[in-house]
Amino acid sequence: MSTLRANSIEHTDGGPITLTKQSAAKTWCSVNSTAGTIRGSFNVSSMTDEPSPTGVIRLTTTAAFDSTDNMSVSSSAGNGFTTNSYYLSSGWINNTSNYYVRGIWGTTGYDILYVFGQIHGDLA
Repeated sequence: MSTLRANSIEHTDGGPITLTKQSAAKTWCSVNSTAGTIRGSFNVSSMTDEPSPTGVIRLTTTAAFDSTDNMSVSSSAGNGFTTNSYYLSSGWINNTSNYYVRGIWGTTGYDILYVFGQIHGDLA
C-alpha cells in the first residue's frame, strides 16, 4: 500500500489545487445491542455493553480524536414493542477514545437490533 502526502497539487493549467481536510465521519459503527455484536465499523476497535443504564453501548476508537469537541450523530431502529418500531437514539462523546450510543423508547433505554453511531471531527 502506498501513501501520498501533499499540501498542494498543481492543476493541468499550472494553477494550484488547495487540499482541505476531509469532512467524512472519522468513525462509525453499526451495532446489534441485543446480541452484543458489531455489524460493521470504521475506526472502532471494540464495543462494551454497559451494565447500567440499559441500552448504553460504549464504542472504543482505534485512533483517538484530538478533543471531545466533536459532533456525534446516532440513530436506532428495531423490532421492539411493535413490528418495525423506531427508537429515539442518543449519542455522546466521553473522551477522545470513547463514544456512546443508546436506543430509547419513551424515557427508557433498551437493547435493540440496530444502533448506529458516528463522530465527525479531527483525529489526534
